[in-house]
Amino acid sequence: IREDQPTSLFSENDPLIRKLLELNHEYVDLCMVGNVLQWDQETYMPKGGDEARGNQLAMVAGFAHKVITDPKVGRLLADLQEQGERWSGTCFTDYDNALIRETRRAYDRRVKVPAKLVEDISRTTSQALELWQKARKESDFRIFSGVLKSLLNLKLQEAHCVGFKDPPSNLFLDDHEP
Repeated sequence: IREDQPTSLFSENDPLIRKLLELNHEYVDLCMVGNVLQWDQETYMPKGGDEARGNQLAMVAGFAHKVITDPKVGRLLADLQEQGERWSGTCFTDYDNALIRETRRAYDRRVKVPAKLVEDISRTTSQALELWQKARKESDFRIFSGVLKSLLNLKLQEAHCVGFKDPPSNLFLDDHEP
């Protein structure tokens, strides 16, 4: 990096952008902790730890949900929108605008979903992995079918909370292809 180039792509001198970056880092770090726990469950975790791991994953998912749905995130996003409108968007870099847009999208969607549902989905997903592995090994889908029905029901509840109607499966696509 040359001395005349900025060291960051974001407007870190702006206290609101700095705060939004901090909140996003906290949220992403918690999500990454969950990813490491999932990876360990799928690769190295000894047998018999699935229930405890499911509870750990649910707890981390709950903490992450709490961070991104905190009312202060909504207020911060409103303040950033007001600031952007006041300066016709010229006070933000393209990266700032993308950060604001994607945080707004995450906040608006996740704030509609109860924390308990987020935790239940995480816990059931963890349980489903164990049962899927067993069903696959024994070539017996019936082992997995009950938890699959439970997980589908939970995800349909999430789709209802978020407002996806026809078809609710668009919720699943929206997770990966907004």
